[in-house]
Amino acid sequence: MGTARDVQNPDSKMYDLNNYMESDRFTHREKIALQYCDAIMDNPLYADDELWASLHEEFTEPELVELGYYIGFISGGQRWLITLQTKHGELEEAIGMKVPRPEEAARKWTKLSREYAENLPDEYASGS
Repeated sequence: MGTARDVQNPDSKMYDLNNYMESDRFTHREKIALQYCDAIMDNPLYADDELWASLHEEFTEPELVELGYYIGFISGGQRWLITLQTKHGELEEAIGMKVPRPEEAARKWTKLSREYAENLPDEYASGS
């Protein structure tokens, strides 16, 4: 996972993040995922038929749902923190608990989502 320092370090992959499509540091799959991220965070109109075709070539439907959910969760959380005008660490201090790292949160939400889906009534599971 990249940090703010990585974005400023020319030796870091994150340094090329603003130009990911032209960079050779990102794989084709990562570039498609970043385009999906741009569509979710910046402009939903970026999610045209061409992007969806590329996404479906690289990712399964469950992966797209999980990736989209995670992008929305992190993006929304960051925007909310900005509206609160908080500084790094203030939220943890205010609520008196450690906020999990993004990868920890992703594992927890993936597990909770799976448990929720497994316990849905049969009519939901069958799509009727």
